[in-house]
Amino acid sequence: MCVFPKNYELVKEEPELYPFAVREVKKDEKGNVLNIWDFTQFNPAFFQHLEKRIDDLNRLGIEADLILFHPYDKGRWGFDALPHEINVQYIKYLTARLASFRNVWWSLANEWDYVKSKTVADWDALSQAVVESDPYRHLCSIHGSTATYYDYWKPTFTHASIQDDAPLRHSGGVSTLRNVYHKPIVLDEVGYEGNLKSRWGRYSPEEMTHLAWVGAMAGTYVTHGESYMFKDASDTIFWAKGGHFKGTSWKRFAFLRKILEEAPSPLLMSDVSRDYRTSSAGEGYYFVYFGSEVNDFWLFNLPAKNGEGPKLTAGKRFSIEIIDTWEMTVHTVPTVFETGSETDYRLFDKDLKKVRLPLRPYITLRIKEIK
Repeated sequence: MCVFPKNYELVKEEPELYPFAVREVKKDEKGNVLNIWDFTQFNPAFFQHLEKRIDDLNRLGIEADLILFHPYDKGRWGFDALPHEINVQYIKYLTARLASFRNVWWSLANEWDYVKSKTVADWDALSQAVVESDPYRHLCSIHGSTATYYDYWKPTFTHASIQDDAPLRHSGGVSTLRNVYHKPIVLDEVGYEGNLKSRWGRYSPEEMTHLAWVGAMAGTYVTHGESYMFKDASDTIFWAKGGHFKGTSWKRFAFLRKILEEAPSPLLMSDVSRDYRTSSAGEGYYFVYFGSEVNDFWLFNLPAKNGEGPKLTAGKRFSIEIIDTWEMTVHTVPTVFETGSETDYRLFDKDLKKVRLPLRPYITLRIKEIK
């Protein structure tokens, strides 16, 4: 959620409250009302309102990822091009009020590279100001435009905040980001389920769900977004103004969350850069995700590597569940499987048993060792 208001397609309403005090009200030559801001005075009513909304989210168990700056002003209010000292003063005031809130994250910017009034050096300085002003060290990152990557390994950032769906086209790509940054990877904007003309706002619910599963199997995080418009530009689109979901992928995201929370540990690729299907969630606990493939069977086989855990060995017995990620169903396979000896970095069932699969896409296998 942005602190400053947006002047953007589908978001043109004038705010009821502003973060800064109004020093003077004028009219331009066309009769439009213009506010002359007093950037030395903050508006307490605005920040009280923001605090109430953050508390509302907290009661729902939701984190508030606060976007401190963005480029969608375009001169309407001038908040995107304030002097550096005013920006620092704003950061100090904001963190003084909000750092005590348990459910706050800091996002320095949305699409930072489109804010033409600031350089990378400016963003580094503003990031440092946030960290120095926050005694509790809330999560902190910065978000760029499509496929624009910041130096997320800098110590001011706790995680990478990325707008790019290319790494999610297979699990190996997004796993590489973990190996590059050695920090949690949040794919903050791969696109939105919706029906807009813009390509970023017209993902099908199936594709939105699929990308989330690819990210999860790689041990990364994919955010959900929605942008359906059924009337005209005045429609309440969740992407722009909140409201209620009109699509269906959000239910599948909730189902995925349940599956992940049932696992004994976070996921990561079992044999990164070699096996794009198989993920480990601790010793003896695996997932195999087939994505858009439609298969009638799967020959039991797992990589010898088990992520960061001990290697898989022969003589281990496993049960399997078939998870339909779209239908949100889980079915137990009645067969018990047992690993044979390692063959070319993989272990097959000692009797080469197979799993019969439904002829549907987006199928996942959950494989658990029988202790």
